[in-house]
Amino acid sequence: MRYRRGIAISALAGAAMIVLPVVTPAPAMAASKPEVIASGLDNPEKLSFGPDGKLYVAEAGPGGTANADHSNCVPAGDQGQEACFGATGAVTKINLSDNSKSRVVQGLPSLGGPGSEGSSGPTDVAVAADGTIYVVNSLGTDPNARDQAGSPITELGTVWRQGPTASTPSQFADIAAFERDNDPDKNEPRVPGDTEPTTDSNPYAMTMKSDGTLLVADAGANDVLGVDSTGTVSLVSALPFRMVDPPPFVVCQPGQDPQTDQCIPPGQQMPMQPVPTSVEVVPSQLPAPVGTDTVYIGQLTGFPFPVGGANVYKLNSNSDKHANLDVFEPNLTNVIDVAVAPDGTMYALEFASNGLLDPNPQPALIQIRPDGTRKALLNGSDGDLVAPGGVAVGPDGMVYVTNCALCGAGAGTVIKVDPTKARDDATASACDPVKVPGSDFDDITQDFHREAIECLAWWGLVQGKTATSFDPTALVSRGQMASELATLMEAAGFTLPNNPPDAFPDDNGSPHEHAINQLAALGVLRGYTNGNFGPNDNVSRAQVASLVVNAVTKVEGGPFVGAPDAFSDDTGDVHENDINVAAARGWVNGVGGGKYNPSGLMPRDQAASVIARALSTLVDDGKATPPSS
Repeated sequence: MRYRRGIAISALAGAAMIVLPVVTPAPAMAASKPEVIASGLDNPEKLSFGPDGKLYVAEAGPGGTANADHSNCVPAGDQGQEACFGATGAVTKINLSDNSKSRVVQGLPSLGGPGSEGSSGPTDVAVAADGTIYVVNSLGTDPNARDQAGSPITELGTVWRQGPTASTPSQFADIAAFERDNDPDKNEPRVPGDTEPTTDSNPYAMTMKSDGTLLVADAGANDVLGVDSTGTVSLVSALPFRMVDPPPFVVCQPGQDPQTDQCIPPGQQMPMQPVPTSVEVVPSQLPAPVGTDTVYIGQLTGFPFPVGGANVYKLNSNSDKHANLDVFEPNLTNVIDVAVAPDGTMYALEFASNGLLDPNPQPALIQIRPDGTRKALLNGSDGDLVAPGGVAVGPDGMVYVTNCALCGAGAGTVIKVDPTKARDDATASACDPVKVPGSDFDDITQDFHREAIECLAWWGLVQGKTATSFDPTALVSRGQMASELATLMEAAGFTLPNNPPDAFPDDNGSPHEHAINQLAALGVLRGYTNGNFGPNDNVSRAQVASLVVNAVTKVEGGPFVGAPDAFSDDTGDVHENDINVAAARGWVNGVGGGKYNPSGLMPRDQAASVIARALSTLVDDGKATPPSS
């Protein structure tokens, strides 16, 4: 097993390729979708704004077709495949005033093959003040193997440059050669029995400092390098290895030897490589001297890609290049890129928020606010992110993300995300994304209803199961629903009875007993025909519709009439009229096919959206006022 492997998208010299599943987009429901501003791109990776205000996108390209003698191809993977070189890498410029696009750099090196997911080629771009375009090209193997393969494979692992008056690019710096000749992490700990060469290069991200120096993150070499105006390469920082718990399948079993079987002895940790995949510069502000920019470095992490194991580091002034990083943001997962907005908000693009070893890894775009709170703006389960490659923030605060970095020729897109706009329009009035802070719930990143959950937590209408867990798929009980609705009514200024009569014999001692009695006294809820309420019974989708309609009716002081028939499967149901009312007011959605599934049960996340939408209606009607902070 190659424990050194990080994110070698296309491999050389027989090293295996990481293949990530392309997630089938989930139904988006009634949400404000990101805008696709460019399509038809060839494996788009990272992107950045130039001094002209245009958006520049690095396209890794589709590689090439084999020559007659296959002299432009190398082995790739372990199934007899090969990857072939072609000058198909490019940089595309997007004019955001009309979303027009044009390829401004062409003929860059690209290594891939028919049917392959992704390629090695241009992965990032930086534009100087004079219009010179710099492009970094990935590699993903031992640079000695690259050199043995010879031309044109030696064009990979490099930085290329195209001047403002030039029509073609030329090689400017050789990043992989620096790793070949220096290997700054060669003395870091290794897995028992690992005898493979420590030299590995995969230049994966690049940015430009205010003094014109290029910074390149080499994901294979585990370092960040500087490239000066002459193309000379030097070490800026070698990222630290960390010891982590191994996954069970690499722990030595009885009879296995750690050295010969490359397994981890029981009870011991294993070294994890840092794998830097992003580098971001926040320019210095006058009167600070030029060159004192703030530098952030994001990491994918190497095997075993632990959830929460990735950091965003901040470069400090320590002269020791092996000890000049501070942890700026911990507890992220498999970060592929980072970007910083003008107001200091950071965006971390997670390639696999569930971890690369998870069968459903799922990407996510995480907003990290200056106050430290986090929100998942986009995720894979919404269908908004598919194998994303990079993120950039415009001067106007809009966020741009590349999709389909591994999907092949012509499949890539760039999307624009407005972080000030609610994902669910029906919750916008109560849940302004600018005001609602993030939460510490680490189990809602991939949940469609995460925005509503964070909103209701801000309003004080819901609580997590723990400080860091909401348990979004747990079913809601009738008692829990009563408490949430009682709190909703109070948030809208409605005065509930202080000493309601005991309504039911079976809720004595329940934490929800008082709320149940309050709502029963108002006629908002009823019990079963046997006189019991069933506080621990799961609440159905039909019951939720009636409970929410009844609660809002009380707050607004009048019944709702005239709602059209919304669904085909609730005819004759005692809750049909309330379901129709809730659908007409935008509080509930069906399950597809014109059906509501009235007898289906309601999980906590869906209930949060229903309540948040009703709360938004109360805000619109002047009955409720969002928290001031």
